[in-house]
Amino acid sequence: MKINVRTHGVDLSAPLKEYTEKKMEKLSRFYDNIQEIVVELHLTENADNSQRQQAMATLWASGTILRA
Repeated sequence: MKINVRTHGVDLSAPLKEYTEKKMEKLSRFYDNIQEIVVELHLTENADNSQRQQAMATLWASGTILRA
C-alpha cells in the first residue's frame, strides 16, 4: 500500500506525516488490496482571519475508488 501526503498551505512535519500514515493504514481492515491512498491537507484563511483545516483522502482498491 502506497500512501502519499500532499499539503496546500501547511508545512508537512515528520510527526504530522507519521500520524496521517498511521490513520490511513487502519483502512486495510476494511478494504483488501489497497493500492494507493492520497491524502491532501489544506489550510485556508476565512474572511474573519480565522483558519480552516481540511483533510481529503482518495483510496484506490481493487475495483473501488473511495473519496472522503
